[in-house]
Amino acid sequence: RMAIVSSSPSGPRWPFGATASPGCGIQMRSPAPDSIGVPAAVSVPSSSIEPALVFLSALGAMAHFRAQAIWIAGAVAAASLLACAVGIVAIVRIAGPALWRTSPKYGFRALYGYAAGIMANSVFYIVFALTGLFAVAFFLGSEAVGIYRFCLQIVLPLDMILLAFHAAMGPIYPILSRENRIAELEEAYGTAIRWMVMLQLPIGIAIAWNRGDLLALAGPAFASGAQALMIMSVGYSLCTCFGTIAYILMLSGRRTVETWNAALTTTSNIVLAIVLIPRFGLAGAAAAATFSFILLNVARILEARHLMGLRTFRPYFLRIIAISAGSGTATFYGLELAGIAQGGDVFSVALRIAAALA
Repeated sequence: RMAIVSSSPSGPRWPFGATASPGCGIQMRSPAPDSIGVPAAVSVPSSSIEPALVFLSALGAMAHFRAQAIWIAGAVAAASLLACAVGIVAIVRIAGPALWRTSPKYGFRALYGYAAGIMANSVFYIVFALTGLFAVAFFLGSEAVGIYRFCLQIVLPLDMILLAFHAAMGPIYPILSRENRIAELEEAYGTAIRWMVMLQLPIGIAIAWNRGDLLALAGPAFASGAQALMIMSVGYSLCTCFGTIAYILMLSGRRTVETWNAALTTTSNIVLAIVLIPRFGLAGAAAAATFSFILLNVARILEARHLMGLRTFRPYFLRIIAISAGSGTATFYGLELAGIAQGGDVFSVALRIAAALA
């Protein structure tokens, strides 16, 4: 259980907790729901654990029986179907009989009017995600695409942490914004940043420090992506700490602003990829994506300050970043000086990362 905001006589009066459980995702629970007018439990199914286990088990079976590569698509399909089933079961368990007693009212105009901006954002961000892959394929060839894709997979845990915090803070931000409770909104966002920094930065440093060994696990040729992986891990771990500001803008009725942010970021990534990849290779692709990501978050922070009067960056964030980054770096440096777990095998890499995250 993770305390998002603790109750105190002098601070914001809305104690919340978040419980993570396999198959049910993040559950926000409030012992005093009347304080901000939300239900006592708001649950967001994530269905993240079981599909991953099914997918990894299927890949292991395929490797054992030397199955054809086409069956990878079957493993993805099976994992996706299980995710859907687990999500349905979670909804039925949470909503219960209310699902059958409630008569639906379809306000399609309002629904699609609301969804249009979100759809536009999604399209832009999909283009953003695919730009690097297509540009690497065009300028560097198919082998480089595999290396770059593997780098993206290694930094995936950083996105998973951000999605979890999106789900946790999503029910809170719009209510505080609608009621113009700016001080409490600042405190909620600041608390999310503190928790994310403590989770994200050690993971980013662990990936950056062990980048060569992590890539070598997939084969000697993948070591050429070490510089790109270092840029991604450091840049993404810093930027995603501030990522929930997107929900504040979206859920406070400023979807158009976020659409322009998405368009700006996508355009920046395309231009930088075209300029940097031919000159710097995979490191150029990583730098283009990372710089665009930084630009996106800086724009969001300035917009929240200008449009909402929200202070989204405080000096103590730098102290938290320094402590988190310093502890992770000191751990790896100490292990290196002591000569402990310095091999490139899976066990040594896992031991070093576990020691840093602990």
